[in-house]
Amino acid sequence: MDLNLLRVFAAIYEQHSLSRAAEQLYLTQPAISHSLKRLREHYGDPLFIRDGRGMRPSALALQMGPKLLATLKELELLQQSQLSFDPSTTEKRFVIGAREALESLLMVKLVQRLSAQAPLVEIASVAFNREQLSRDLERRHLDLVVDVPLAVKPHIGQQALVTDEFCVLASKQHPYAHEPTLEHYLAAKHVAVSGRPSGPTVVDYALQRHGLARNTALRCQHYHAACAIAAESDYLVTLPRGIAEQMQQGRKTCLLPLPVKTEVIQLQLYWHKNYEDEPSNRWLRQQALSLGSKNFEQ
Repeated sequence: MDLNLLRVFAAIYEQHSLSRAAEQLYLTQPAISHSLKRLREHYGDPLFIRDGRGMRPSALALQMGPKLLATLKELELLQQSQLSFDPSTTEKRFVIGAREALESLLMVKLVQRLSAQAPLVEIASVAFNREQLSRDLERRHLDLVVDVPLAVKPHIGQQALVTDEFCVLASKQHPYAHEPTLEHYLAAKHVAVSGRPSGPTVVDYALQRHGLARNTALRCQHYHAACAIAAESDYLVTLPRGIAEQMQQGRKTCLLPLPVKTEVIQLQLYWHKNYEDEPSNRWLRQQALSLGSKNFEQ
């Protein structure tokens, strides 16, 4: 049996879709369909049956699937352990899960570092589902994840990546820029940054611990947009200082302290322990952690 056919079986089993299996394996959908035909002929079983817009595994496929996935994982780890990893020549693609609002904090410095050490590497920063974090790391849909501290399963490794503090970005014409008091802060209109359509943000939770609430007049998904709005309006943006220093709009804005003392912002780096000793994964973690130790400062 061709090992590549078994990889196709595993991809369809995981994705429940021929098109998504093709994307995972970087193959065309006709190539996946042809491989599935050969698998069906070999096993004398349909293996996967079309069910609506997806592919439902047959009884035989359900029996084979978990054992095959485990075997392929062991083979991959064995192969990786025997291979040396040279960042300067590798063409590997790494996928990092990160919230949209954190991309600028993470990716700017990381890309600068990797461009010098690993010019052929491809980096993809993607959205992820916290409920599927463990599974996506285990199945290598993600190599690393950056997020706030989370309760994770024992087989997920983690390490502190960045500590930061909140600050306030405002137009230099804003009253808060001239007198950064709690009164002016609470009286101002604020831009909240979140990927969710509603609900408190991490800033709101920090303020609630002091019995305070701000006037959120605008909500957007990215700090870049929020800071651009603040530069041209009377809105305030409360954000991590590391991001604020990257986003500051030249002479139009200034960075000011938050008028209440809040806990430090903590970001963690997550990975799957199955790949902890894999040379490429270990190297990528080292690059991210070395940046985090410097708080992403200039």
